[in-house]
Amino acid sequence: MNTVKKLESAIVELLKDDETYHIGAAWDEEAMKTFWAEDGAVIVQVTGITPAHADNPNLPDFRAGIAVRGRTSMETDKDKAKIDRIASLVARKVAALTSAALSAATGATVAAWLAGGMTRAVLDDGHHFEIKQTMILLDLQFEG
Repeated sequence: MNTVKKLESAIVELLKDDETYHIGAAWDEEAMKTFWAEDGAVIVQVTGITPAHADNPNLPDFRAGIAVRGRTSMETDKDKAKIDRIASLVARKVAALTSAALSAATGATVAAWLAGGMTRAVLDDGHHFEIKQTMILLDLQFEG
């Protein structure tokens, strides 16, 4: 499994909640179809992996941008109660993740899990939220 797939899949496993929402990794075509088709779906995406030290790219640590996105349809969630419930639950789960849990799940040494904040929007197709996080990885082994 390549590096992005491994990171996304590990975070999906840590954020699963079988009762409230569907969750999947952005690399998974079926998960993306579910995200756009199902009411109350969440997707995890690695938005980029870069050296953590721009001034010295030879240091062995990397910064991985992570986006956790959720959506519900306006038709079935008119009062936004479902998106509010999902956003709250996912935000709590994301905030509760530890470097140790992420390290165990990803197989890499996660030195930090840094919050970037949550945004909410109402778009043509529904209610959306996005939680941005950054992971600092010390010994990431890239796989194609």
